[in-house]
Amino acid sequence: MRVLLVNPPDVDGQLTDREDRHAGFCSGLYPPYTAASILGVLRQRIPDLDLQVFDARLENLPVDQGLQQVHALKPDLIICLLGTYTLDEDRPYAELEYPTIGVICPSSVDPKEAIELFGLTTPYFTKTEIENTLAEAVKEFQETGDIRKTPGMVLQQGNQLLDTGASQFQSVSEFAMPAFDLLPMDEFFRLQKERLGWHWEFGSNRYMWMVTSKGCVKQCTYCSSSTLRPFYKTPQQVVDEIRHYIDTYQVRHFDFIDSEFTVNVARAKEICQGFIDAKLNIKWVAHNIIELVDEEMMRLMGEAGCLKLKYGLETADPEIQRRILKPWSIPQAKKAFDLTKKYGMKAQANFMVGFLGETKETLKQTHRAFVELEPDIVCSSILFPTPSTAFYEELKARDLLLVRNWSEYKKYGKMVFKHDHYTTWEEFQDAWAWLEARIARSLAWKRLFRRNGQPFLLKVINVIKADPKLKRGLQRLPLISSLGRLVSRRFQLQQLRHEQAQLLP
Repeated sequence: MRVLLVNPPDVDGQLTDREDRHAGFCSGLYPPYTAASILGVLRQRIPDLDLQVFDARLENLPVDQGLQQVHALKPDLIICLLGTYTLDEDRPYAELEYPTIGVICPSSVDPKEAIELFGLTTPYFTKTEIENTLAEAVKEFQETGDIRKTPGMVLQQGNQLLDTGASQFQSVSEFAMPAFDLLPMDEFFRLQKERLGWHWEFGSNRYMWMVTSKGCVKQCTYCSSSTLRPFYKTPQQVVDEIRHYIDTYQVRHFDFIDSEFTVNVARAKEICQGFIDAKLNIKWVAHNIIELVDEEMMRLMGEAGCLKLKYGLETADPEIQRRILKPWSIPQAKKAFDLTKKYGMKAQANFMVGFLGETKETLKQTHRAFVELEPDIVCSSILFPTPSTAFYEELKARDLLLVRNWSEYKKYGKMVFKHDHYTTWEEFQDAWAWLEARIARSLAWKRLFRRNGQPFLLKVINVIKADPKLKRGLQRLPLISSLGRLVSRRFQLQQLRHEQAQLLP
């Protein structure tokens, strides 16, 4: 039986991911981890399948030509990845005349609501868990020509939806290694180089996602992972998988997209020690939780090649923290950031603008906290509702959703929910821009006369760039502006050469 896995094309010219952990728009062209994981489990459980892949992102074809390629492969069954925020654009690949299983990413999203909102006609959908459910569903289809009994599915029967109950999924420790060998990996790496050049984070044009767990123990109200209980690969699985990618694809740069890498501290330490003992000599970044930081963990992560840890702080206001179930304190975060930097890693602090209850005063609290914590990198965004999360359900229950079409949520163009302080999209944008600029300006001035390895002129340029008035003045002086760019590029090149030298055997 021929099973075709389809990954629809990029949307609106933006790199588009459909991953169990991350669905939406991305800054890097990563080989699809969820697709490879599905293929690996299917090959492990049902060895006699004829597995085919059509990744329309690589083809860059109009929809009609992409569909022609699907027809040419003559599948008996299609498995189609669907992004929560790109359902309208993705659905043509999931609504052909072939029996099709839709896999909505992230997997926490309720397919029943998606069917009702978008009028999807795909006959079968997975829910909550992907790989194990698909293996059982494909096996049932192979034996009976239909899917009716596999747990963890939503089925369309005429005008009725049938929910087959909870998935029987137990563990990822028995999963086969993701089958990247069934994907056109050389094409991905070629396009990484041609389309994007050096990855801004790794200084490399050869990089991959890495996933070591599913779900999360945290219950943050806005996060899709908070609705899924955690499952973990064993430390040896992780080490073996990384070694395989090094040996097979010559990849040494990895973006770990687990919700929180250190959520199981003992396991995370064992993984890092495994990287060190195996002399894998890799560079990687990961998400982390400030409450779980200890010195031994940070030492091991630094020695194991971690370049940066991303901390989702979101807001410093205690009341908003309580409402979104994301409590943290400045002393706690200060300890985490100091230990991160002590062992040679960059500390990234993330914040979001738009939580209910947010005001100018709560934004000022976040500004003061970030300046005191002094992260190396600050990353920000405007909050959007993720379907099936507690925040999304609260908005629905309180009749605060202004837009039900999920495709509008990540386009950043209009209000999608009623806020108790902001009344227009422009007010959202202004608050975001104000906080982002205020933090950047304060941190640039704070670092101006501190020794941190950066040329003094570059630090001056950073101060100017962070201040809109000074920046406008600089733009009127092209000689100084050009000199600043030259110094910045030389410094970045020096850093890149240093990091590449560290990767040499």
